[in-house]
Amino acid sequence: MNIFKNCRRVKFSYIASMMTLAFMVAAPIFFVTGCQSTPTEFEDTRTINQLIIYLKKSGLTIDTLMRNVRYQAILADDGAVMVIEGANIEFYLYNMKVDYQANKLLKVKKQGYIMVLGNKVPAITNGHFVMLTYSENPNKVKTIRAFKKYKKQ
Repeated sequence: MNIFKNCRRVKFSYIASMMTLAFMVAAPIFFVTGCQSTPTEFEDTRTINQLIIYLKKSGLTIDTLMRNVRYQAILADDGAVMVIEGANIEFYLYNMKVDYQANKLLKVKKQGYIMVLGNKVPAITNGHFVMLTYSENPNKVKTIRAFKKYKKQ
């Protein structure tokens, strides 16, 4: 009977040492890969207010600014409507850490439009921003150029 007791101890000891070895090998891999960070468009920290300031500095004439827009209707995190050169232009910000917003933005970026009340509305993206209703602007080219030039800090 003593022989079997020793066998059980050896078996347990062998399994425990293999589990310890597996943990010692796997743990550093998880810690190292988990700590790595690569900059992506998902790390965009720019705000709508910063975009507004940038557009003013870029030479666009902003006649009116409306911040109380219903950005939730198009699944955005924030939004603003500006009257630039006499035409309404809408700007929306998407939070890339929220799955449904990230998916919406990626879809808009891929298709070049957003569906609003069953209508295709042309859209231009820049990081996590979307610009809508720009096509009626008399200075459309200048507005698009300024929007696209706005870079991450």
